[in-house]
Amino acid sequence: MDLGEAILVMLARRKKSQTWLANEVSVSRPYMSSLCHNNREPSWSLLNRISTALDCKLSKLIAEGEQHGQ
Repeated sequence: MDLGEAILVMLARRKKSQTWLANEVSVSRPYMSSLCHNNREPSWSLLNRISTALDCKLSKLIAEGEQHGQ
């Protein structure tokens, strides 16, 4: 599963930046970058906050990650 790529795709679709998302979910910009490049794994709580900020269901974010991980 490639959640980082899924987050980047969702950000691009919404024309939003990693900095914007980091601010929305209350994490640092470097931490968000680490998530987007799969250097860190987000907690379920953070995934939930990310999906809320991106206005998508958590299941859709995970499915997108599975699609990009193949």
